Amino acid sequence: MWSAIQSVLKQIDDFVWGVPLMVLILSGGLLLTVRLGLLQVRKLGLALKWMVQNEEEGEGEISSFAALCTALSATIGTGNIVGVATAVCAGGPGALFWMIMAAFLGMATKYSEGLLAVKYRVVDESGHSLGGPFYYIEKGMGKNWKWLAKIFAFFGACVGLFGIGTFSQVNGISSAVVGFFDPDKSLAVTIPGLGTYSWVVVIASLVLTFCVAAVIIGGVKRIASVSQVVVPFMAIIYFIFACTQTKAPTLMPDVFCGNTDKCQMCPKSVENAVFHVFHKQGFHIPVIRSEFNFMLFILKGEILVNSEEYAGTTVKTGEFILQPITAKIEILAMIDTECIYYLFNQPELFCDKRYHHIMNDIPGPLINTPLKIVPALEYFLICTNTYLSEPKICRELLSLKRKELAFILGHYYTDYELASLIHPLSQYTTSFQYFVIQNYKKVKTVEEFAQLGGYSLTTFRRIFDAIFHVPVHEWMTEQRKESILYQLRDDRLSISEICFGHGFESLSNFSNFCKKYFGDSPRNLRKEKSAEIQKILQ
Repeated sequence: MWSAIQSVLKQIDDFVWGVPLMVLILSGGLLLTVRLGLLQVRKLGLALKWMVQNEEEGEGEISSFAALCTALSATIGTGNIVGVATAVCAGGPGALFWMIMAAFLGMATKYSEGLLAVKYRVVDESGHSLGGPFYYIEKGMGKNWKWLAKIFAFFGACVGLFGIGTFSQVNGISSAVVGFFDPDKSLAVTIPGLGTYSWVVVIASLVLTFCVAAVIIGGVKRIASVSQVVVPFMAIIYFIFACTQTKAPTLMPDVFCGNTDKCQMCPKSVENAVFHVFHKQGFHIPVIRSEFNFMLFILKGEILVNSEEYAGTTVKTGEFILQPITAKIEILAMIDTECIYYLFNQPELFCDKRYHHIMNDIPGPLINTPLKIVPALEYFLICTNTYLSEPKICRELLSLKRKELAFILGHYYTDYELASLIHPLSQYTTSFQYFVIQNYKKVKTVEEFAQLGGYSLTTFRRIFDAIFHVPVHEWMTEQRKESILYQLRDDRLSISEICFGHGFESLSNFSNFCKKYFGDSPRNLRKEKSAEIQKILQ
């Protein structure tokens, strides 16, 4: 029953606060703006004057400034603070334009309401002025429309209580109080007939009730006197926070990041880990130790791969492989090739139970062969190209694409096929090797390396020798050599960039290093490696 009532109320709410109301508000504001001769602009100076100065020959119980503050007391609150943030979050920057338009046209509407309220106000027996929509509907439109004034008064009270007014504000206050003073609700008290509440809510309710009563019971004069003190401070604080906050508040931070409309500028963006590339025939990546786990998908063409897992293997159109971190690999494009690289540190697992089953019950293949790209995976790769145009992408988007890839692999490939991916991967991701590969470029000396890992120098050397079977310094030198040879093959990098990028103090020192370990100058090495590639292709 209650669900049915709630459903009906939601439909009514969606209709009342939907497109028809927006059209009526904007069209009404536009009509009044035209009929009043653009009053918002023509009389702006006069309005600012009477904001702080009483109108000449004006009569009333309160000053112009007090009346303004009383009106703003309901405006600077839930509507502006929460409403604006919600509109920007849901509608984007375009919502700001419509809010500005509504505010501009609303000035004419607000003026008309105020004018009618003053023109058709009445004075009661005690001398207090009474006015508002229900009075000018009855007095202005005639007694035959008194029923409409009563309906307006009723629904106005309902909106004020159940909609954007009292109840929502009281609920917001109570939630804030509980969240700050008693988040665990450990100070609960049961009130017969009402339910269980935290003591802080009860105390806050009593204090709030007393303050509200002290203001309201004093009548319009006391309300105005309190408003003209409180509202200016509200406006100033609101303005300061609006100008100083760099991050727009969001109601659903897990869904909408709310930082900026450009992902490249968003703090949540990350370096793109998925690359759609075209390799010309002869493109060569020399033997180098991989610093990431990566999957290579061949959309079109052929690539010769030489590694521990895939020794002298040709990966052709419609095939893919996985290379684990720390693995030594060499790549050569045999023909013009279109491919996708997917880099990752920790893999997304399709199913923990199945992962352990493959690791414990399914032996790894003696010879790894490339897997076929099934139609579902091909469709995923084609669709993913849409997100590969920028160097950075949204962290949340990348996470979703990783999960989608894991689901496809787990759903469309057998345990024996997945074993060729999982077994090599598991050997590295949690090992000491993983730490070494991820961090060796961050340090210059063995001592710094040991400190970064939290090891003593002796312990670090012992573990390193046991795993890599070579002294740390010698290994770091080899990595440096491999990196230099790799970059010398990249024509986009100058000799100077390679030199200083590897920490050499001068070009002469770099040249001496190359002659010592490679037997020739950097420039000649670049020419020799290009000739070697052409020879392989012939």
